[in-house]
Amino acid sequence: MAQVMAHVGQKRKRVEKIKKQQVEKKEQKKEAGAITTSIIVPTHNEEEAIAEVIADIKSAVATIGYGCEIIVVDDASTDTTAQIVLNIEGIRLIRHNHNGGVGAARKTGILRAKGEFIVMLDGDGTYPAHMIPELVSFLPKYDMVVGARKQEAGTWKFLRKPAKWLLLKLACFIAEAKIPDLNSGMRAFKKQAALRFYGVYPDGHSWVSTITLAFLTNGYSVKYIPIDYYKRKGHSSFHPIRDTYGYLKTINRTVLYFKPLRFFVPFTLFILFIGSARFLYGAFIRHDVRESDIMIILSGLIIGAVGVLADLVLKLHRHNFIKIDYEEEYEDLHDRSILSVQGRNSALHDSPLQGVKEETRR
Repeated sequence: MAQVMAHVGQKRKRVEKIKKQQVEKKEQKKEAGAITTSIIVPTHNEEEAIAEVIADIKSAVATIGYGCEIIVVDDASTDTTAQIVLNIEGIRLIRHNHNGGVGAARKTGILRAKGEFIVMLDGDGTYPAHMIPELVSFLPKYDMVVGARKQEAGTWKFLRKPAKWLLLKLACFIAEAKIPDLNSGMRAFKKQAALRFYGVYPDGHSWVSTITLAFLTNGYSVKYIPIDYYKRKGHSSFHPIRDTYGYLKTINRTVLYFKPLRFFVPFTLFILFIGSARFLYGAFIRHDVRESDIMIILSGLIIGAVGVLADLVLKLHRHNFIKIDYEEEYEDLHDRSILSVQGRNSALHDSPLQGVKEETRR
């Protein structure tokens, strides 16, 4: 027992030393003017709002006090969005050759970002850029900070509100946590943590709900701060049926990746309840047990077995996702993570770095 306690004590000291070294390195980066925060703005045909959004971001960045970069990812816009951005000094413009979706633009931005902290907001003028410093101020303590919108100001309100309410309740059940805003487009997070789930992120609008659930179901700390939400400028690319279906697929995929028993246990119990009720009714009331009653019970048992297997597989690979206290000791994790996600996930998604070019006006 004494040896075990001594080993635990040594490990704690090692972790504390590593964390102290990381803090010192961060301070040195700030003093040297190195980029520590990357602000990513995914865009597609946002010529009416992008110039004002960038101006607001620049004003906000000026108050942070250390190195920041602004990255605009243009997802193959057909209007003058890219030309407007090119005429603004100090902005990194990354352009897709084809339209891959807002999620694909966000993934491209993450891989190209130089900062260890990432801030994302849409380029349509709906989010308050002046809140960026407040979001970033919580990042040393939290893994992700989400701007929770106070009100809904998007298009298709009469369809979006009930759909979002249903999806939000389902997401809260899966994550076993209260989620004020599941799919806010304004958030700040640690790049190293986000790269762990790179292969799970979709290319569409459900990217934001995916990263929220991925963090919450794997032990990462998430903080919500209330923000205003404005009416967008220009035309929305949101499609009520297609994107709501995408959100449902995202939640289903996320629960199977990270919390399979949250789905399989209730479903199994429901099937077994139906099968048992039919069996007892047939045996004691109807005096005729049918094959269908037995099949329903067996189906419930098979579904439960699949859920147990899914949970076992998850536990075998959980080290790839969960937060660990001593992850800082891998100093080159940042570079290795980028290389590994490109290779590991090429079968799941086309790399957003294919068909991409970057331009900057100095």
